[in-house]
Amino acid sequence: MELAGSGEFAFREIFFAKNHININQTVGAKLAHSENVVLVGVKDRGTVIQNVDGLVTKDADVVLTITVADCYPIYFFAPNENAIGLAHSGWRGSVGTLIENTIKEIKTDPASLFVGIGPGIGLCHFEIRNDTIEKFKDFPNAVKYRGKKIFIDLPKVINHQLIKAGVKPKNIEFIGECTYCEPNKYFSYRSDKPAKIQAMVAYIGL
Repeated sequence: MELAGSGEFAFREIFFAKNHININQTVGAKLAHSENVVLVGVKDRGTVIQNVDGLVTKDADVVLTITVADCYPIYFFAPNENAIGLAHSGWRGSVGTLIENTIKEIKTDPASLFVGIGPGIGLCHFEIRNDTIEKFKDFPNAVKYRGKKIFIDLPKVINHQLIKAGVKPKNIEFIGECTYCEPNKYFSYRSDKPAKIQAMVAYIGL
């Protein structure tokens, strides 16, 4: 799917223009709440890659982009490889192998990585149903009960997965903001409950 000239991406084109980025330099991801990660390059600029939730590149003049609406954008920088990655981490990706797959695709020593975790829905508002709790059995410290309600600390899950993969804790930075709690700053699918899905865009480039 090409980005430029598509009505669906009109606002995205305006946003990037304001940030002095040509939309034809960007590579987008058609999200699937999956664990799929792909390596992209100059040949992929101006397109959207289907069925992926993580992008990696080692090419300059390539801007990786994903959309988020309560899920977490995770930014990866590998100075030894001059490589970057960007992952869309909802609860499925966070408890799965999305983070591990992104690091494997970068092909670097995880201890040398620098990782940033952007804003997403926090423990304060991320409630799950009883039929989902089994998915978090490996992360008991991220589960909080409030009466009959169950809440999940996704940043804690993500941080656990990063450290398990070999990233040094001192190289992980989390913005610490909840999209639900900051309606004037972020879009939140759970908070705003829009008739039509909206999203924010995260991006990274070399």
